[in-house]
Amino acid sequence: MILILGNNHLINNGLQHILNKLFIPAKIKIVEDLDSLEDLLPETQKIICDFENLKKIEPLIQDFKKINFLIVDNSKKVEYEYDFLSFNSTKEEIIEKLENFCNYNETNQDFKQISEREKEIIKLVASGLTNKEIADKLFISIHTVITHRKNISAKLGIKTISGLTTYAILNGLVEIDNLK
Repeated sequence: MILILGNNHLINNGLQHILNKLFIPAKIKIVEDLDSLEDLLPETQKIICDFENLKKIEPLIQDFKKINFLIVDNSKKVEYEYDFLSFNSTKEEIIEKLENFCNYNETNQDFKQISEREKEIIKLVASGLTNKEIADKLFISIHTVITHRKNISAKLGIKTISGLTTYAILNGLVEIDNLK
């Protein structure tokens, strides 16, 4: 999951909009209230926030070393130990920075936690097969297919067929030319 943490509604929604347009295959959540943050940290891989909010949440994230940060700020006076996105960045710079920050590929932890059978299910879903067709093709029950899909959704935070298709394309499970 990617958290966008900040008090600026316009910036938060703008970042979320850009990430959605980039088809980042991860759940993206905006958090404006720090009280709800602690419950979200166990499933969070990346946080986009300003420097002020980073300082506020540092005590909470000490147990979560796997979290990557992208700092969004308008000040160039501070040296950041994390990747930085300036308010003055061009559209191209913002897109490049977000793509690099949200780089989802085979080395990504989300990809590694998906079993080989789940990858097979994702491929078939992306290819346009129904649960029944997938069950018949893999010689398993439709209930097993549904269980696999629920597990995939829980692991990736992706609930839609289009989201799974995007995930499959970005992670090299299917070629876009081979889709119906």
